[in-house]
Amino acid sequence: MSFLNPSALWLLPLAAAPLVLHLLSLRRARRLRFSDLTLLRQAYARSLPATRLRQWLILLARCLALAAVMLALARPILRGAAGGGGEAGMDLVVLLDTSWSMGARERGRPRFERARAAAQALVRLAGPADKVAAAGASAGLDGTLDFARAPAEAAADLGRLEVGTRGTDLGAAAAAACRFLAATDPKRRRVLAVLSDNAANGLSGFGPRGTPPAPCPPELAMVGLAWDAAPANAAVVDVSPAPGAAGGSALAARLALHGESARRTAVDLVARERRAARRAVDLSGGSAASFGLALPSSREPEVWGRVELPPDPLAADDAWHFSLRSEPRPRVLLAAGSPRSLEAGGGGYALRTLLGDGGRLPYRVDTADLGRLGQVALGDYAAVIVDDPRSLAPASAEALARFVSDGGGLWVVAGAEALEALRAIERLLPAVLGPAQDGAAAAGLKADAAPAEGPESFAWDEFELSRVGVSRRLSAVPRPGAAVWFRDASGAPLLVAGESGRGRVLVWAASLEVGWTNLALKPVFAAWTDAGLRWLSRYEGRPRWRSLKVGERLVRTWAPGERLPTRVALRGPGGRRTALLVRERRVEYEDTREPGLYFLEWEGFGGKPALEAWAVNLDRAAGESDLTPAAVLPWKALRPERLREDFEAAVHGREARAGLLAAAALLLLLEAGLAAPRRQEEPS
Repeated sequence: MSFLNPSALWLLPLAAAPLVLHLLSLRRARRLRFSDLTLLRQAYARSLPATRLRQWLILLARCLALAAVMLALARPILRGAAGGGGEAGMDLVVLLDTSWSMGARERGRPRFERARAAAQALVRLAGPADKVAAAGASAGLDGTLDFARAPAEAAADLGRLEVGTRGTDLGAAAAAACRFLAATDPKRRRVLAVLSDNAANGLSGFGPRGTPPAPCPPELAMVGLAWDAAPANAAVVDVSPAPGAAGGSALAARLALHGESARRTAVDLVARERRAARRAVDLSGGSAASFGLALPSSREPEVWGRVELPPDPLAADDAWHFSLRSEPRPRVLLAAGSPRSLEAGGGGYALRTLLGDGGRLPYRVDTADLGRLGQVALGDYAAVIVDDPRSLAPASAEALARFVSDGGGLWVVAGAEALEALRAIERLLPAVLGPAQDGAAAAGLKADAAPAEGPESFAWDEFELSRVGVSRRLSAVPRPGAAVWFRDASGAPLLVAGESGRGRVLVWAASLEVGWTNLALKPVFAAWTDAGLRWLSRYEGRPRWRSLKVGERLVRTWAPGERLPTRVALRGPGGRRTALLVRERRVEYEDTREPGLYFLEWEGFGGKPALEAWAVNLDRAAGESDLTPAAVLPWKALRPERLREDFEAAVHGREARAGLLAAAALLLLLEAGLAAPRRQEEPS
């Protein structure tokens, strides 16, 4: 037996007050002379035993009634009526929910703070023979369980826990705790306390009727907290680029409402720390509201910010951070193999005219002499077009090989004198080139496996490929693994694609001069060039959505054609700065445990500062925003304001106060009945 108010036991000696008063009230009888008392003595002798018995019974009833009242004030608990196990001691495991939904405020105070205080109070209830282990729990068990730590140390460990950024899976955490308790002495009382917000989404690992996971011993006592009604909560469920919006000019957002039938709320769009738009949205419980938000026009290549709701009890899901970056135009280097290439009618002239400023294709083109290619910083370019090479210096060949190996794109347009020049880089090419031959008698170009890349899909037949003529070409035998994109009318390969190292290579087995082909004069030439350069440069032509979940790795890779920085700094949501090393044209950062915007900063082209943002958000897929409690809880509920009383009753048994008060009332009734005056019998 244990007592919830043991200090009241000091009053127990007062139960002897009736006896003390009785003894103090006894007085010695005085002798008086009187007439003959023989008959009275006989009557008195006959009634004396019954009178004395009644007096002692009255005295006993009064003492027992007072004792029962005193014991009721001490609030005894009858051990052994619940929880199973023996009385050798208690093995207590306390799991404190650290998922982000525990940040919901109730009565102006986060639920987590109240749950943490309750967890520490439970640990302090342990007696000298009890063992305690405590840990955090969210998407499983967050720490390790160990009975070696004293209750005071376990309470200190709980005091250091904070609300995290993970979802809730208390079933997995409880299963781990049960496996830990299953290895303990079965003669001891085993108790598992799970202090959570009791939301239904976090109890999926328990049985259909709230039964504990399979590893839990059948005699295990499970307890948890009891809360007021779950607060209503509105949440931003998702934000993504609006489908069909040109250039990522709009966002699509989804909101949800839990615990309330309907609400009208305001939604703010904050772009680059300025409120760009506000919209009123009607929400209904149980269904998501979807709508669009137009982004403000800006000359900056990147727009970042958040979509947010007014604050409510759970502030963690009231904002969704986003980052949308327009992909810069790739830089392309046109390396002319001869002066005639850049003259009117030459292939280089056609390419420079198509790709130059004011052209329709999204590329920036520079020109260079092929003989001086070794002096050019090829790392600043996404793709290199080698047109009509007639000689290739070893330094230029080495620079091209290194460029392709690092991930660059190479496009070789081979003329009549290209065979000897290309021997230095023939291992990079996806086809083995042979001597020049006359083309097919019939004009026509066949798209074999060429991708129709671009912002809009199309079919190559729309460009009347039958009107494209190729009068001369080199023989081309594709290497294993290479793909033939275009063939001439006779089926001979013309444009062959393949990969070399981390880079990509295209070979056009003909010159683009007018004497070889009329391709540069046809409408298909722009689409043909665009498809090749998009594949080589990996250019997608659409804004890049940079959104991560908490805990995911942030990776930034510099593609060929981008200026590679020497130093990169990362600035986190709290202003913390971290220096990152650039290795193999990329940086990685793993510590994204805090939601918000993460900025990468470095020195860009021309010494200008470069800034890019990544958005990191809490994972909303598990329904953590819904605080609705489970219909059936797998544990006995403890009221925070009566934590000790409910814990003792749930774990050790039932409280005997009501029974003691009832016994005291019965004893008082008995005392009243015994003390009632007796009616004397009339003489016969």
